[in-house]
Amino acid sequence: MRSEESDRVTTFATTKSTLEAIITKIDAEIVEVKAHRFAMQTCMTTEEGIMTKSFAKFTRNDAILTATCVMCTGFDNEYQDAEASRRDELALIDALYALVKEK
Repeated sequence: MRSEESDRVTTFATTKSTLEAIITKIDAEIVEVKAHRFAMQTCMTTEEGIMTKSFAKFTRNDAILTATCVMCTGFDNEYQDAEASRRDELALIDALYALVKEK
């Protein structure tokens, strides 16, 4: 009976030592995971800031693009109107030249 009890005590001590080593390892991993989680949270906060700024920049650039398209359409209309006026003026000058030449 004494030998069985001694074997059980030895087994218990070995199992306890193994479990304590595992617990120590898990505690170290918990510290590592917490540090990694903090780093990930910092990264996510940074990425959210970048995303917010990017969205604001996209919105601003989209507004600039819209304004530019409106402005270019206006300039093109002005150019087409001026070009039509120049053609009309040239036609008038040609007609006046023809009248002057006839007389």
